[in-house]
Amino acid sequence: MHVTHVEHRKPKPRARSERGASAVEYALLIAGIAAVLVLAILALGDGVRDLFQETCVEVGKTSISSSC
Repeated sequence: MHVTHVEHRKPKPRARSERGASAVEYALLIAGIAAVLVLAILALGDGVRDLFQETCVEVGKTSISSSC
């Protein structure tokens, strides 16, 4: 019966290029989310502004001083 020695290798530390790649992936993800938010704000901006303006006018009708 022959017993073999099993080496326990430590996992290799991540190379700098892999860490940099992860940082780039996160940056692209954040940039994509920001782009979607900007497009949503541009698409809905006028409608939301008009809604707040109408609300301000209605509230102004019931109050003494109104400044919208």
